[in-house]
Amino acid sequence: MKIIDELTIHFSNLGGLTVGILSWAGIRNWRILMLVCSAPTILITSFRFIIPESPRWLIAKGKIEELKRDVKKTAQINRTEFPINVFNAEFKNPERIENAELSEEKDSGKASLVDLFTPRPILFRTLCMFYNWLVTTLCYYGLTMTASNLSDDIFVNYILLVFVELPANIFCVYGMDKFGRKPFLAFSQIVAGITCIAAGLTTGLNPWIPVWYFCIFRVGIFLGIIEKLFY
Repeated sequence: MKIIDELTIHFSNLGGLTVGILSWAGIRNWRILMLVCSAPTILITSFRFIIPESPRWLIAKGKIEELKRDVKKTAQINRTEFPINVFNAEFKNPERIENAELSEEKDSGKASLVDLFTPRPILFRTLCMFYNWLVTTLCYYGLTMTASNLSDDIFVNYILLVFVELPANIFCVYGMDKFGRKPFLAFSQIVAGITCIAAGLTTGLNPWIPVWYFCIFRVGIFLGIIEKLFY
């Protein structure tokens, strides 16, 4: 699931990069740019015939044969055996399916907003996440709005803004697997803070120095956002 999330963010970055490159290449009319960027989305209609239905939805609708067909296909792709015994045990009795759905609805109804603040360890984690989201969001969108000051070309500024997120995506997944979520989150926040202060202290020097600090700051703060999205 984490890999799917990672690929989704990659495609989001590539889409933003494409918009910047097309604008820089000469498509300055926003209507034509919107048409060029939106036209490929018509391919999404093919998903209806490619992507299988959700197993949960098929079970809820009682379409067990269609579910069995999809699971067989998935088993073939993964080179595993089809769990025929599981299907015979779980879906032989329709009343069992209905009782399972009612039990699931009953259990899901027990959760409430109060659960975010009790007991004390959960309260502490919730407050930490609130603070982290506040800091990273302010920094991320603050950087986005100040990116127009990097150079005189607004299109190059936008391309640079999006481009630095691509290595951050790759580094994030491998970094969390290698060092763990908490150390890597602390590392990304510290890097972002140090480069933010350094960029302010080096204003007026070589114009490329703040740009490099900006890129590193952007990578650090983007890493923090990606980590919180994954977990």
